[in-house]
Amino acid sequence: NGSRKWLHNTTGAMSQSEGTASPAEKKGLSLKRPKKTITTSIPKTIHVGVDPTVGNGDSKLSSTLEKGQVNEAPTVEPREIEWMLQRRPLASFSFKQLAKDIAPGDIGQVRKLFADSKLKPYVSCLAWPGVATRYAEFAQYLTSLAKPPSSPRDAFVGFATHLGRVHSYRALALSPEAYRLIEQEDSIWPTGRIAMRGRPPASAGQLEALIDKHGVWKVSFARLFISLQERLIGPWCPSLSLHDDAETALIISGGYVAPGKLIHLFEMSVPVIETLGIKVIDLHVGEKEKKNPWFAHRGCWFDAGLQRTERYLLYEIPFLKDRCTKLEKLTAEEAAKRCEGFIRKQAKLKAAWDADQL
Repeated sequence: NGSRKWLHNTTGAMSQSEGTASPAEKKGLSLKRPKKTITTSIPKTIHVGVDPTVGNGDSKLSSTLEKGQVNEAPTVEPREIEWMLQRRPLASFSFKQLAKDIAPGDIGQVRKLFADSKLKPYVSCLAWPGVATRYAEFAQYLTSLAKPPSSPRDAFVGFATHLGRVHSYRALALSPEAYRLIEQEDSIWPTGRIAMRGRPPASAGQLEALIDKHGVWKVSFARLFISLQERLIGPWCPSLSLHDDAETALIISGGYVAPGKLIHLFEMSVPVIETLGIKVIDLHVGEKEKKNPWFAHRGCWFDAGLQRTERYLLYEIPFLKDRCTKLEKLTAEEAAKRCEGFIRKQAKLKAAWDADQL
């Protein structure tokens, strides 16, 4: 049935994002970021062990909103705006690139939509993947404004503020040395920046060029269907994932624990516009999978139709010291115990969905 096919296709994709490497493997790589120096440090680590609330099916770190838990003050900082626009300047916009960045077949609709005189001045904002993959929402935002933005940049900043920030999680099985390097670089990199299994690392510039060459949509598709990645875009992965439920991140990372490594659960606040407006289900082409959004991974059911299940990002996750609101270290056993209630809750949601189909 559809669920079995999801299990086969999704297992590697959700897991692949959690690969790790030793400091020696990462050595020599440099980051491209604004010059401003960050002096704060990642929040003090808490080795929490088992969450006492797990028995009732909820975790202290679980979000409850489908769209994620948005900050009370959803300001996107100027340096975050600059970081995004350094990678995809608005002046670099072209419909040729956009056709590769959005869903196949959507380019005609976008051309028609942004031919409107009220929207046309801001079409260059679609250069950034977090806007391009939300082009319909961006158009709605622009038409809702009482006064039009004075420039494409103002429209970009306004839309970034409109989307706000989201609390999301990334869990990585790390050695102490690998964690220290993440702290030193103030960033979490995609696996393409890391030497793995004899494959040399790519530079940040090479990954940016790879995204431009293949387009955001194919890069995202290759992430989900990881067994096809090398054939589709080559050996380097330029993307990352976040999950709005801590347990989802923990379940995925559990497959990468090895002697000398603990699972590091990063809770962080990121601008929504930095993430792609793509859900797991959007990347599937089969009618069965689109009708049945549920898939199983490492013993837990997930809804592919929810953005919270997996958020895609490109390039890296910068400014980690300021964005990380909490860091926990757990053993594989502690993480598994922590997720028991969540797994039961997800099973109940899946059963309720199945019952509604009868």
